[in-house]
Amino acid sequence: MIKIEQDTIQVERKQELVAADEAVANKKFADAQAIKDDCEKELAKAVPALNAATDALNTLKQDDIRVVKAMKNPPSGVKLVMEAVCVMLDLKPERKPDPNGSGKMIEDYWAPSQKLLGDMKFLQNLLHYDKENIPTKIITHVRNK
Repeated sequence: MIKIEQDTIQVERKQELVAADEAVANKKFADAQAIKDDCEKELAKAVPALNAATDALNTLKQDDIRVVKAMKNPPSGVKLVMEAVCVMLDLKPERKPDPNGSGKMIEDYWAPSQKLLGDMKFLQNLLHYDKENIPTKIITHVRNK
């Protein structure tokens, strides 16, 4: 009988430890679930934009690329898009003096963009871009910019 009482006490202690471990695990599960739900919300916002970008990319022709490449001073929207493409492809900008005369150096993506636009496989490379494995440094750069 004494043996059973001792075993019962040990079992109760272990049950308390297991209950405490279970509470910690449940808390971690709830935290992970919250992160997952947040990621799924963000993904739901991003998927339509990705689909729209892919559809727009599918409408481009090689002649469109030639027109953009020939621009000496493109509109700001074209520069912004090409800067984004350069960032996503991890191309480095040129550092040039600020044309506004601030005396500071600025990052200029237009020269690398023109080289990129000269690549015959430019559209194909964009269509087959590995969007599932974007390096963290690129994601960070895009978010900060």
